[in-house]
Amino acid sequence: MHYFLYIARQAWPTDPPDLRHVPFPSREEAGPVGFAAASAAYIGRMFLRGEGVKTDYRMAKLWFERGAEFGDRECHNGLGIIHRDGLITGKGDIQKALGHFTVAAGQELAEAQVNLGKHHYGLFHWFRWMHYIDRFLCLFPVSFFF
Repeated sequence: MHYFLYIARQAWPTDPPDLRHVPFPSREEAGPVGFAAASAAYIGRMFLRGEGVKTDYRMAKLWFERGAEFGDRECHNGLGIIHRDGLITGKGDIQKALGHFTVAAGQELAEAQVNLGKHHYGLFHWFRWMHYIDRFLCLFPVSFFF
């Protein structure tokens, strides 16, 4: 976590005191981003899962939003998970989740393609389900699992 915070703090030096009302700086105000967006994804996932830190969905969302602002696919997928499961509000928002999953899947993130595939499978949209599962298998051939 120390390394990721070191990188991310170059773009975002401080966290707001109240995580319910987070103003986001413009791209110019954020400073050099470089690997900071990818670091934000790792930090967000650590807060989401409680890996090395106490589980905090608001902090996870904060870090995911920071990275998603700069197009990081892992951050979009993390935001999709938070919205899908309603981890902050207690009520899921599938439309917001699908928007984030679609952005991440468009950048060939296998986990996001599986998340979209699971959604379409649950709605019995077989052709869409097959599309996302096929894209996932192209990234990770079946022989990879054996």
